[in-house]
Amino acid sequence: MELEKYIDKKKALDYIVKEATKQEISLNELSKGIYDSSNFYKMCNGKYHREINFEKLILLCNKLSITIDELVKNCTLEDVTIKDELEKFSQYAYLRDYQKLRLAVNRLRKMYDNPLPEIKQYILWHEAICLSEIDKNYEKAIEKDIEAIRITVPSFEFGDESTYDFKEEELRIFCNMLIAINLSDKWDSKVAMEEYRKIIAYIEANYFSNSDMLASIYYNAGLTGYRAKAEDRLEIIDKGIDICINKQAYLYLPFLYYVKACYVADDDRELGIDSFEKSSHLFELQNNFKMVNRIKEVRDITGLW
Repeated sequence: MELEKYIDKKKALDYIVKEATKQEISLNELSKGIYDSSNFYKMCNGKYHREINFEKLILLCNKLSITIDELVKNCTLEDVTIKDELEKFSQYAYLRDYQKLRLAVNRLRKMYDNPLPEIKQYILWHEAICLSEIDKNYEKAIEKDIEAIRITVPSFEFGDESTYDFKEEELRIFCNMLIAINLSDKWDSKVAMEEYRKIIAYIEANYFSNSDMLASIYYNAGLTGYRAKAEDRLEIIDKGIDICINKQAYLYLPFLYYVKACYVADDDRELGIDSFEKSSHLFELQNNFKMVNRIKEVRDITGLW
């Protein structure tokens, strides 16, 4: 889990303001080039409703020569047991063990009557995952995802890309919501596909360090493209493959090759065979023999050997 999950941002901001006072640096000088001074004053006084951006928090620390070690020592969440609980969320979601994920989510809800906004967002997001994967209640999952995003992006409105001011966590929640929209009978897959195109444009215009997350977005966009009969679905899958290769992020690469093989097999037999073989080999390296066997079954049916 990234450092951001361990830091109490309010406590960190208070610590930074105190350190600036010690160093006789004004808030206006401290915020210059990082935050609008008016909004920064409001944030420091608890009158600005949006939580401080973690990346900008680090920039403020750099101005004051506050090290990461000092930040962790003075500004971590008071109850460190929450770290372990959040780690379990990530583990269960990755393993697709949604029953255990739901138990972990419920346990964390009972532990905190009024959790920090970031923790509440994490709970809502993973509740939405459980609603989709266990209950198939896609509409309720979508509502939870929207509620989660609005904790840190209050202006968010689905369909209005001018409100898509996403950091990594918000982007992941939004794309989780698009999966639910794609699966819901109440939505047209073309709606989800159009949103994926907006998000892909957003990704290409902004920097995100988590390449596996980006690859997963291209993968799910490609799958949505199949239901939406999108002409650009193969182009999207190829972009995802390029990200995996260029960034050495191989978690989703076999899935992307598998989807590519299915898409191209009818029109380009050799490319289909090559993509199946790459996918199968990579799944073997990941010890995912369930997918290796699935690919074998598909190739036996289609004769793509």
